[in-house]
Amino acid sequence: AQVRKEIQGFLARESLLTLVAKRSLPCESADGGSGGLGEGLADASKTVTILYTSDTGHAEECAKAVARQCRNGGYANSAVRCSTLDAFDVGALSSEPLIVFCVATAGKGEFPGNGRGFWEKINARASEFEGKL
Repeated sequence: AQVRKEIQGFLARESLLTLVAKRSLPCESADGGSGGLGEGLADASKTVTILYTSDTGHAEECAKAVARQCRNGGYANSAVRCSTLDAFDVGALSSEPLIVFCVATAGKGEFPGNGRGFWEKINARASEFEGKL
């Protein structure tokens, strides 16, 4: 119950994710100029992919809460994808407009079982992704 309260508290705050989900990111900075972050995320508002890895279910619960927040914030149901890290094709990383990672740890900081394959693949291809993500 304590973890759920913490997750709900995080999602309730006016975080960047909440602003993106509501599609209300300001496009102007305080000095009146154009905000690069707002412009860059405008295109990302089309789809969001939420990837999680968890042995106990805490990161999965967080990921599903983020997905609900995005859907409630204006994303179409079909535009919000939520799955485990291992179910995602590492080669598709650079083509995704917006990815949210919910990552738990297992044991002494290792990746949980449903994320180890992803971690191994991304480490093996690190040089390929350099400067592209």
